[in-house]
Amino acid sequence: MRGINDSMCDDIKTAMSQQGIDLNTEVMTKCLSLCSSLHITAETMAESWMAYSLNKNIMDLDDISFDPFRSYLLKELEPKQEVGAIVKKRRVEMTPPPPKKARKNIPNPTPHKISVSPSKTFSFETRSDAGKVMVSYNPANVDVEKVKYGKCDIDTRSFEDTNARDYRYMFTTVEDRADALNDQAVLMGEIISEENNLEEIIKPVGTPHQDKVCLVGRICNEAHEGRLNATSIEMEGSRDKSQGQRIKVDVSNVKSYSMFSGQVVAVEGLNPTGRSITAEKIYDGVSLSKLKHEGKNSRPVHIMTVTGPYTLEKDSHYTPLRDFLLLVKEIKPSLVIMTGPYVTDADTLEMDDGTDMPVSFETVFQHKIVAMLDLIFQDDNPTQFVILPSLDDKLSQPVYPQPPLSDRIPEGKLLTFSDADIDVGTLSIHTLPRNRVHLLPNPATIAVNDLTVGVTSTDILLHLSSDEIHRNLPQNRIATLAQHLMKQKSYYPLFPAHMSTPVDLKRLDQFAMPCHPDILILPSMLAPFCRKVMDTLVVNPGYLIKGNRSGTYGNIWVSEAGEKVEIKKI
Repeated sequence: MRGINDSMCDDIKTAMSQQGIDLNTEVMTKCLSLCSSLHITAETMAESWMAYSLNKNIMDLDDISFDPFRSYLLKELEPKQEVGAIVKKRRVEMTPPPPKKARKNIPNPTPHKISVSPSKTFSFETRSDAGKVMVSYNPANVDVEKVKYGKCDIDTRSFEDTNARDYRYMFTTVEDRADALNDQAVLMGEIISEENNLEEIIKPVGTPHQDKVCLVGRICNEAHEGRLNATSIEMEGSRDKSQGQRIKVDVSNVKSYSMFSGQVVAVEGLNPTGRSITAEKIYDGVSLSKLKHEGKNSRPVHIMTVTGPYTLEKDSHYTPLRDFLLLVKEIKPSLVIMTGPYVTDADTLEMDDGTDMPVSFETVFQHKIVAMLDLIFQDDNPTQFVILPSLDDKLSQPVYPQPPLSDRIPEGKLLTFSDADIDVGTLSIHTLPRNRVHLLPNPATIAVNDLTVGVTSTDILLHLSSDEIHRNLPQNRIATLAQHLMKQKSYYPLFPAHMSTPVDLKRLDQFAMPCHPDILILPSMLAPFCRKVMDTLVVNPGYLIKGNRSGTYGNIWVSEAGEKVEIKKI
């Protein structure tokens, strides 16, 4: 009979091998001990290693790299002791408004209370690093104090064809998926060949030629599972020109490349047998054109961007969100872009007597998110809000692309219980000003004044990093991963998708990138960053809360004087 340790070792070996990591016996023993002591799964450890290795640019988990990784994991997963002055309370008070309809005995709880157990050492209220700048980008040395940032115009209609709307999912047939993938590969192949003048040397995949040829198709993993590697790269041609045949791709002679499963590329090289092409050059995507917003104003714009979770684990008070909205109320940015998850595990509300009452996730959203947002609009505040769902949210449709948040029952239904009246089936977003709150899908492309802004709440950077292989990159790897999205014209170019992302392939056009964005917001568990990639400002604002620790949010200023980005601790 196999023991628990043997089973855990198998899980660790499988999880790490899927990330392309082979562990020796000594490191395996250390990993087993680490999982046991921290009470984490093999998958959690593997995902943490991927994030750590990407941030530190480390490829192998060995005796040398294990100890720093262990320290990183302890810091990430265990509540940490913080000693410091209590965060200075702001003058602006934020008490939730009275409910829109009568609700007996369901008051909005005082947001200053924290329901964290006294045994935990971390207290959000006593954190000492609030407001600390973690990432700064200001190549033009813009002084934002000297620029007036005011109201902005939001346009979503220009991108109605690519922004997802509510639709029926789980009805996509195998034929639908195959057709969508084939059509995408054909279209991308035509654009790649036209941009690089390859039409004369393009040949069908699988047909032998003695002269140099160029093949166009989708990158696949010969192993069908696990991470792509240099010996398992295959290319699948289109059905109409190549009958869907596959061919091995030898990249040993290519000096620099970055490839992942699902990527549509053109490979130039020798294919004498029809079974393997020795690549000499790889064309890894297309160039997007920028959209000119005719007649749109070019006023300076200040965007704040924040990503959930919005409260600590096993805490239903949403204190971090309150503190963030206090900043919004003081600063009055032009736009706030909020991405989920909004409700992850909280399913109770605190009553007047201190007891917790079980409620629906929608009710939690009403009393926490909507109640706090409502306060922003009680003053003369020009700030607008864009709200995107998340696959990690209890409120959202579990499919990608995700339709916008919506009511199950339009504007809800009031039900009377023995001791309370509760709105059911609604998020109560309809109670907020319609011209100030914009509900958008995930992903979404919008126009903010004369800027094109793209955003997705799905962690595509982490998902790509778990499959992508590269050699001699000319730039930072994170920048390369972000560049793939633009070159592949997609917010989620990875195929097969990560196990956490249920992609509806029939809707490929609804998570396509319609044009070259000026700003691309990609929230990720990877370290927060801001970089200029292919003339696009790419920002990862991080998460507002990481487990039971405070996280980060982003500030983006754009004016004629230049661009500035700051990512700060909440």
